[in-house]
Amino acid sequence: MKVLISNFIFKKQFYPFFLLLCLQSWAQEENQAPVNVNISATLVERQPSYRWFGHEEPNYTYTKNTKNSTDKPVDHPHETGWLFSTAAVGENLKDTQIWRNDIYDFTDSKTGDFSIHYAVDKQDIGAVGFTPGMFLNNWSLDKEYQLEMWLKFQNASKIDGLSLALIDTEGRRAVISIDKDKELTWLRLKIPINSLRTQANFNWKEIKSLQLEGNFEEGFEIWFDGVKFTSSDSEEIGITDKNIVQRMAEAKATRSSRVNMAFEKAKTDGSEKDLNTYFAKLWLGEDLDEVNQTLLEIFTTEDRERQRAYSIHDDWSLNLKPMLLRMYFNFGSTSKVLPGRLEKQTEEALLDLLWEKTKLINDIHLARKSTWWLIGSENHDINAKVAALLTSQIFKNKPEFSSRNYPDKGKGGGSGYWFHQMYANSSNKGPEGNANWADGKQYNAEDHYKEWVKFWDEYISERAKKGFFLEVASPKYMKHTIPFLMNIYDFCEDQALKKKMGMFLDLIWAEWAQDQLASVRGGAKTRWGYEERTPMWEASRFYLGGPGDANHNWYSQAQSSYEWPEAVWRLALNRKGKGEYAYSSRKPGEEQPELQPRPDGLERTLAVDTEARLHRYSWVTPDYILGTQMDHPLALQSHLSAQNRWQGINFVSDISAFIAPVGIEIKEDGEWKRTDAFYRSVQHENILITQQNRRWMQQQPSWYPSKNIYEREFGIWFHGNLDTIIERDGWVFVNEGNAYVALRPLMGEYEFNPENWGGTGSNDLYSLIRTDTYDWNEDKTFLKFKDKFSPLIIEAGIKEDFNEFKDFQNYILQKSLKLQKTVAPGWYILRYGDGTAESAEIYFNASNNEIPKVNGKHIDYIPRNTFKSPFIKSAYNSGIIEINVDGLREVWDFNE
Repeated sequence: MKVLISNFIFKKQFYPFFLLLCLQSWAQEENQAPVNVNISATLVERQPSYRWFGHEEPNYTYTKNTKNSTDKPVDHPHETGWLFSTAAVGENLKDTQIWRNDIYDFTDSKTGDFSIHYAVDKQDIGAVGFTPGMFLNNWSLDKEYQLEMWLKFQNASKIDGLSLALIDTEGRRAVISIDKDKELTWLRLKIPINSLRTQANFNWKEIKSLQLEGNFEEGFEIWFDGVKFTSSDSEEIGITDKNIVQRMAEAKATRSSRVNMAFEKAKTDGSEKDLNTYFAKLWLGEDLDEVNQTLLEIFTTEDRERQRAYSIHDDWSLNLKPMLLRMYFNFGSTSKVLPGRLEKQTEEALLDLLWEKTKLINDIHLARKSTWWLIGSENHDINAKVAALLTSQIFKNKPEFSSRNYPDKGKGGGSGYWFHQMYANSSNKGPEGNANWADGKQYNAEDHYKEWVKFWDEYISERAKKGFFLEVASPKYMKHTIPFLMNIYDFCEDQALKKKMGMFLDLIWAEWAQDQLASVRGGAKTRWGYEERTPMWEASRFYLGGPGDANHNWYSQAQSSYEWPEAVWRLALNRKGKGEYAYSSRKPGEEQPELQPRPDGLERTLAVDTEARLHRYSWVTPDYILGTQMDHPLALQSHLSAQNRWQGINFVSDISAFIAPVGIEIKEDGEWKRTDAFYRSVQHENILITQQNRRWMQQQPSWYPSKNIYEREFGIWFHGNLDTIIERDGWVFVNEGNAYVALRPLMGEYEFNPENWGGTGSNDLYSLIRTDTYDWNEDKTFLKFKDKFSPLIIEAGIKEDFNEFKDFQNYILQKSLKLQKTVAPGWYILRYGDGTAESAEIYFNASNNEIPKVNGKHIDYIPRNTFKSPFIKSAYNSGIIEINVDGLREVWDFNE
């Protein structure tokens, strides 16, 4: 249940704008025409799309505080790259078809998080500026508006003259000259649009572009910020910076056309083997006879090669069952969305296939076990158990299935979870588990459905109480996990569970939103794999009003009724307004030590029903996020909680740039590559100290091999086009955007030598510190430590705290840094910092797994809060989440 503590009522000037956009959104469901923003429109009642899925009300709430920052225009990291455009001399701007990531300047802005910067790099550029984008067809104005913007120029002498033009949908022009005399100084323009010279019949109600014109030469640079139209009664239409009310209204109004565009693309570019192309055509109502015939053949084929091509052979496929479920609920004979697009034979074949894929996996005894017992992997487990709930719901309502009893063997989880068959060529699906949970009773779909509703209700509560997910912030697996959960929100007929799942999705996105910059998640990650555009980046683009992607996993998002609540919008945007803060959270993944020897039935199952001692910590700023996960040295890792860990720093100024401590593998051809490594660490605010871990404990299910020995070459990955890298006195200093970073791998005056362990050294209690501690690869993207277990200091800062980069370097160099000798020569305790409020002392024993200390106090692996930041707070195991952002205060209670 959500309790609204303070609401936001739209200011008077936003009512007509919002009502218009709602009207246009509903109209688009009929004709899919681009939206024309017309402030004078009126509201017409029509059933909204969320009711297709059985929701009585949308999952979001518009909230109120008249002095709220929703009144302030905010930047949008996705949108601007679709609005900015250029044109040749004598031509007008056209909508951008490919997102531009080369125009964002996070280092210099007058309003919001960034400005728009364009440097002319080719001949024949005659116009630069903005269009409403692909989905909002035009701006509707009248002569009482004025245009406001900030402008800055460099090398303005390279153009003869500069003018500003508004272009209507018929190409007619309204023009005024612009002064360009000042260089590298922000100029604020306020231009009454009735002062522009207009061509005959110029249409103020249909403005298609706003452009600066001139004969631009290479080398000319221009910055835009705060571009908007304002009226005398304070009404605003934002162009580059928009208030959240406008952004939410535009996203709602354009959703239908954005969905259809995604499926138009997917019908040709989508994954045919994952059935995306067929889903897209079913959604669009195209080639239905042909699509049904093809699907019927796929669903019923006996050809083993074709079964493998479409994952029909694999009971644990991450794609097949979710696709079959969405096809049935959207296009089946009883659908509330687009009924009847699946023909009778195709629907029957689909249901028969679903029964075969789930009848063994959907064991009622699993629904009665802990929600923290995860079969195979976390994403496989969620997929299987979502399918168990929804297929039980389908079959209980189908006479031909409702009387069937499930096998319910009670052998344990993981029937058919057998890589020999899933990923290789064996036709054998492997042995069952060894449990004896069967109770001798027979259960049908109705029985299963009731048990799985209870299971999922508890599952959501447990994650809200203790944290999520084991696959922490995984770029690779969140694209599976979130769509699986959305299936319950969209299709489960239990209204209480629907609502609770909607609130859980809100929490997932709220937790993400406070720990990201430009929609790229920062901080520690588990089961990490590098992707240039992460799935959460893609998904957030759609929720924020941008294009959808129905080609692969996110087709479910484009078709779902789920939308972000306003709290998530507020958390995601206006990053500069949120300042610097720590985000601390508890994460699951520690195995149950009492389950040793492992009970029968858990042969393929993680058992992580513990109050885990895994503390994730991020230091979040508008310019960078530095983060790690601190694990108690006695934490019993599961086979996945230690897999492909990521820690380090990422930057808003370049969303592909990061600096991360990593394992390093040197290939036979001499190439250096990132590989998996496990670390121990401590972080306090903007300082992270870490090293490759020599020892930790792990408990695995019997199926999972201990195939890796985690003793790797270790170093640092410098990814992306970082602005500056300087080496000085053993330190590596980096400048990226507004962020500074200092990195220091540490070695003492001599190393431990097992053949002559006594060694030699100074008589002091503290070691001399070497400066020759690392080597670079050829292109300086990887730095490898000479001692693979060297501790590493990472300290970050921001430009506004220092006059120049060199001042940051000097600050770091004067800080106290000591390597304290231990009893055994060659082993050290690192002490870094002065022990003051401005410079905390961090104690890190690099010779063993002693718990680190900050200012003399041991770090806490079990903080009292599941989530803690200035914006989200929850006492551990309470299930009550407090949201507080920009004056919006809500309580989300997961105990009901």
